[in-house]
Amino acid sequence: MRHLGRHLSSLRRKLYSIQKHKLTAVAFVIGLAVVGASLLFISQAATPSVSFEAEDGQKTSNIESLYDTSASGGKAIKFGPTFTLDPSFDKPSKSDPTDYRMHVDFNVVCLAGTSKPIARIAPDDPIVFPGQPGAAHMHVFTGNTSVDAYSTQGSLEAGSTNCLLDRDTATYWMPQLYAENGSAVLPYHARAYYRAGTLNQVSYIPRGLKIIAGDAKATTPQNKGIAGWQCRTVSPDEVAIAKQATIPTCASTDLLEASVVFPNCWDGVNLDSADHKSHMSYSNADGKPDDCDTAHPVIIPQLTVAYRYKPGTTNSNAYLSSGNSGLTLHADFWNAWHQPTLDALVDRCINDGVHCGDVSPSHFPGPIPQK
Repeated sequence: MRHLGRHLSSLRRKLYSIQKHKLTAVAFVIGLAVVGASLLFISQAATPSVSFEAEDGQKTSNIESLYDTSASGGKAIKFGPTFTLDPSFDKPSKSDPTDYRMHVDFNVVCLAGTSKPIARIAPDDPIVFPGQPGAAHMHVFTGNTSVDAYSTQGSLEAGSTNCLLDRDTATYWMPQLYAENGSAVLPYHARAYYRAGTLNQVSYIPRGLKIIAGDAKATTPQNKGIAGWQCRTVSPDEVAIAKQATIPTCASTDLLEASVVFPNCWDGVNLDSADHKSHMSYSNADGKPDDCDTAHPVIIPQLTVAYRYKPGTTNSNAYLSSGNSGLTLHADFWNAWHQPTLDALVDRCINDGVHCGDVSPSHFPGPIPQK
C-alpha cells in the first residue's frame, strides 16, 4: 500500500508538471501574439502615409523621398509623423499641358515687407566677380542674407534667409531699378517659382548650381518669355498689362513686376561655366517643351524669379543699373538650399504632379526634412 501511495503521489506530480508546462506554452504563444500585434501597430503608426492622388484617380502612397538610402540594406524608412496632403494642394491634369507645366510647382516668398526685408543691396556679384567687392553694377539680393562678393557654398549654407521658408538659403539677385528721376526703387515683394516646365519627371537641382538668365548687355528687346515686365492689379492679383520686353507705364493703382525665367536643362557635369550660361539650356529651344538637347540632357525644375514694385513708383522711363536701360533685365541664382528640403519638394510637388503653391512652415507637403 505504501508503494502504491508513493506511485500515485508521483503520478500526480507528473500530471501537475505536464499541466504547468502546457500553461506556460499557452502563455508563451499568447505573449508572442501580443508582441507581434504591438510591433505591427507601431510599424503602421511610424510609417508616413502620404495621400497623393494618382493620374487614374486612385490614392497611392508615395514615400520614396522619405527613405534613408544611406542606411544598411539600401532603403530604411525614416520614422516620422503621419500626414495627409492638404486639400489646398491640387493636381493639375496633363490633358492641359500648358497649365500642367506652369502650375505643377512650389514657390517661395523671399521678401515680405518689414518682417523679411531685402537681403542686401550692393555692387557685388559672387558668380561673375567672386572675391571682387564693388566690381559689378548695383544688385538687389533676396534669399540668403549673408551673401557678398566673398560668398562660398559653405558660407551660404551656414547663413540665414529672408524667405518665409527658412530652409531656402539659396541666393537670388537682380539689377537695381531706378525711377526716371534717378531715385532707387526697391522691390517690396519677391518670389521664386519652381515649376515643372515639362510633362515628364525632373531631376533634383544639384547642390551649388549657379545660373544667370537674361542678358545684362542687351541693346534690343529680349525674348519676353525669358526676361520681361508686366503690370498687375493689387486685388485681385491679375494681369493689367501683359509681359513685355520693355518697362511699361502702369496705372497708378497697379504694381510693376519684373520676372526672369531660368533655363531648365543641365549638362549633368558642370555647376557653372565660363560665361555662366553654357552649362544650361532651355527645354523648349528645339520646339519640344518637354525635352532637353543632347548637350544638356538633365531636366530640372524651371525657376522663375519675380520682383514686385509698389504702385505709382515707376513709369516707362525707369531703368536698370545694368546699362541704364530696362532692356537689360537679368537674374542670378546660386543653389544653397537645405538640399534635403529642396529634394523633398521636387519629389512631393513636381514629380508627384502637385500644385503646392507658396510653401512655408505652415504650408508644406508633408513633414519638413530635419536639418
